[in-house]
Parts: sequence; structure tokens; C-alpha cells
Amino acid sequence: MNLGVPLASGDLLCNTHPLNRHINVFDRPYFQDALTNRRFSIGTFQHDRAANTTSINFGYPVTDLTTDEVRGVAVAVVSLAWWTHYLETSNLPESSTAFITDSQATLIANYPANPDELGRVVTEINGHSQAEQLMGADGIRRMKYSIPLLHNTDEEFFVLTIGVPTDAVLQRINQRFYILLLLFSLVMLGLYRISTRLLKNGVLAPIEALTDASRKLQRGIFEPNKAHEGVVELVQLKQQFEHMAETRLEAERQIWLQANVDTLTALPNRYMLNYQLSQALERVKHEDQQLSLLMLDLDNFKDINDTLGHDAGDKLLREVAGRLKSVIREPNLLARLGGDEFTVVLTDFRRLTNPIDELCEQILKLLAEPIQVDQHRLFITTSIGVAIYPADGKTVEELLKSADQAMFAAKQEGRNRLKYFDPIMQEAILHKRELISDLRDAIDTELVVYYQPILNCESQRITANHSESLKQKL
Repeated sequence: MNLGVPLASGDLLCNTHPLNRHINVFDRPYFQDALTNRRFSIGTFQHDRAANTTSINFGYPVTDLTTDEVRGVAVAVVSLAWWTHYLETSNLPESSTAFITDSQATLIANYPANPDELGRVVTEINGHSQAEQLMGADGIRRMKYSIPLLHNTDEEFFVLTIGVPTDAVLQRINQRFYILLLLFSLVMLGLYRISTRLLKNGVLAPIEALTDASRKLQRGIFEPNKAHEGVVELVQLKQQFEHMAETRLEAERQIWLQANVDTLTALPNRYMLNYQLSQALERVKHEDQQLSLLMLDLDNFKDINDTLGHDAGDKLLREVAGRLKSVIREPNLLARLGGDEFTVVLTDFRRLTNPIDELCEQILKLLAEPIQVDQHRLFITTSIGVAIYPADGKTVEELLKSADQAMFAAKQEGRNRLKYFDPIMQEAILHKRELISDLRDAIDTELVVYYQPILNCESQRITANHSESLKQKL
């Protein structure tokens, strides 16, 4: 590029390259146009075949600020060799073309460089800023795009046209498409994994936890989960489920307590005694252990209820239960059958030399101590019947019946004592029951009642309203 300011006379005011000779400016239209019309002017291209360079001259008027007179023109001679060099070093696809034309469609620069083509009129541009597919002289179909580079008010302009082979364009489009498709696939895969994890953690995991909790709840097991992750609706559903499960389990616990525990003394009731005694019998059968059943009945407890009321009797029963708990240790079982009857199942005999006698004596002494109920100092004793497995019974019913008969025998012998079951007790009870049954049957079929008056020997008269009856068996 060369820049200088020739005056209207042709003398050089200044120049970037050393040049002292006079310049003929009258045969240069662009110079006269800039000088006369006081505007930016574009000259025609110049091709120096010897130097194999192409250049274009541009002119711009230089005005004296004091007189407003145009004194000269700033001339710029621009070589287009840089354009060819730039395109050669650029990353254009193979077989690409580019050229610059002026407003008369004259070729002033091209790529690949071909000086012989410079100066001809180019007819294969569309003149618009739109891509167009054209077949080149070399038989290669190219996508060509034209854009204006520079122009002035007289529609003098330069146009840059670039042609890229269609296959290369499609190849780059395909490459970009596949790259975008790959990126899109990676993004979708990432979104899928994220959404899957969110779905699993936020929806599927809470639902699985609720399903598992419902199965456990059917078996009476409830384990509240402290984690509260997931969508809001599922968290609320989980909270409602846990509240429902806790309410249900609490209701079931209360029902179980009412069915298995004595509400007055908090001891196992008759139902629980039957269940645990049956379980204990199964264990001793397989493990060759001992088992004894103690039946306790408080002596004269009815008198306390009748004289002091049932409230005092309940307090007395709670005190008796507390004292029995202090001497009956697990795995031995203490239960209340009802009323003033208590039952002890003994399976642990390791800590006592004579376990049954020692324990019963300890119970008799403990219950014989005074019991303070409100302002009353009460004294109570108990009668104990003992049945031993398997001699006195092999089932729950048999053991309970044998222990009850032994306890009844202890009361008949004076109360406040221990009595072991004896088969003779069973025989005596059976004989008594048979006698009662025979008498009931004989009243209607075998016994006859005779009435005779009572005679007063002194007055020799029959005593009024008095007689005696005699029963005679037929």
C-alpha cells in the first residue's frame, strides 16, 4: 500500500515512498472526481504484469481549513495481493474459489491466483447477498455467496464472491450435524440419567418404601423412615401413612393389652397365662426341664370387699401383686386369673435348693405382713395349691385343675398353707360329684317324703305349725 497527497497541479505534498517527480493527475478520473466533486472516489484497478500485482486507487479531497479550498487529493494505492495471500493461508475447503469484482463486474482479484483472468467481465455472480449454487468451468458445483465490500454515492462498489464446493459444504454441515447430534445425545443422556435418578429418589424410592412399610405393617411391624425426600405430594402421603400406621399400631397395642393384660394389676390375665403356659409346656417337653404350677387364693378376701368396699379390695390386690412381683423373677411367670386368684408358673429352679417349698414359704410370709390401705391396717393370708408336670397333668387344663384342687384342699385344712396335689383329692371330688348327682336323681324317683306331727307330752296335744319330715328311699 502507498499513500500520498498530490496537489491539483500534480506536485507531491507528501508521499509514503520517496518520489520527487511530478505526477500527471489530469488523466486520472478518480483524482479529478475527488478534486472537483469534493467526495470519496474509487479508481479502476491497475494490473502490473511485470510485477504481477493488482492495485486499486482511492482518492479523497484535502481541504484548506482557512479558505475551504480543495488543495489536493489524498491518494491511496492498495495492492490486492494481500487478499490472495490471506485466502491461500485460510482454512477454506479444497477447490474453493474467491474473487473481487468492481461495479462493472470486472475481475480485479481472484483465488486461486490466476493473473490471466484479471480484467475480464465475470457473469457468474448474482449480485445479491444470497447463496446460489452454480456450476463452475471446472465442472465442480459450488455454493457461491456475494457481499459488497466498498461503495460510494455513484454506485461504485466492489463485490466479494466466495464459492465453496457443495460436497465440502454438505460435509461440514454433516460434521456439524453429527457433532450437534452427539452433543444433543450426550445432553439427553445426562438429562435421562438425572431424571431417572430424580424419579427414583423422588417418586419410586418413596413408593417402594411405602409398599415395604405396608407389608411390614400387615405383620405388625412399623419402622418410621426419618428421610423426607421426594416430591411434596409423596412426602405428605408418607407422613399421612406413618400417622395412620402409628394410630393403628397404638390401637392394636391397646386391644392386645386389654385382651392379654389385667388392667388392675398389669399382670398377664387368664388368656395370656394359657398361651404362655402352653409355650412353656412345649419347651420342657423338648428340653427335659421341670415345670410347676402354683395356684394362690387369698383367704377371706370377700370379707374385706364386703366391709371396706371394692375400692379398698382393688388397692389390696394391687399391693399383693406388687409383693408377688418382688419374688417371682423371669423366666418364671406370674399372672392373675381373676378375683383374688393368682398363678405362678415355675421353670427356673437353679437358685433354690428346694424351690417349690422355699418359694411358697417366702410368699406366705410376705403376704402375711400387714397391708396399709388408706387408714386401714389389713391382714391377709393365702392358700397355695401346687401341681407338677407331668405327674399331675400334661396339658394346661389338667395342670390348672390339679392346682385348683390342691388349693381347695389347703383351704379345707385351715388356710394360710401349701398343699401339693394328690390323686386322692381327685377321687374325693369325683365321689362327691357322683353323690350329689345321685341325690338329684333320687329326689324325683327314689325318695319319698313322710310328714308326722310333733306331740306335746304334757298337754297331750299336737304342736301347732310344727312337724317333722322323714325321707325314705324306696
